[in-house]
Amino acid sequence: MMTVEAAGAALHDGNIVQAALAARAALVVGDAIARSHAVSLRDAGPDTEQGAWIRTRLSQELAAARTTLRSVLNGEVALDYPDRLAEALQLCRIWRELDAEFALNESLIVRELRERHGIVLPIPQPEVK
Repeated sequence: MMTVEAAGAALHDGNIVQAALAARAALVVGDAIARSHAVSLRDAGPDTEQGAWIRTRLSQELAAARTTLRSVLNGEVALDYPDRLAEALQLCRIWRELDAEFALNESLIVRELRERHGIVLPIPQPEVK
């Protein structure tokens, strides 16, 4: 029979594995969504009704993403949940080319995942010259 402590540890380990998978997927999915946004804008054209609609839609999505990112990063409790960090990481990957806030916070999230939760992500680090 498993003790309560052992069951809790097994559950925690399972949650970390799931969060690690989610964080790794966030890198790929976030990049794919960012590319999709860029293609949609390019294909719609700058001076079309469709282009205006897409820009409005992306502006609304960016505002919602900022709210989500800030709720994760401004709450100490949220940092204890690697799945929330993985969600925020995906947002950073989507919006980092358009908003410096996301670019800056991506490395913070990666560090929190590594140091707090032991999740190491395969993100290339800038070369030191």
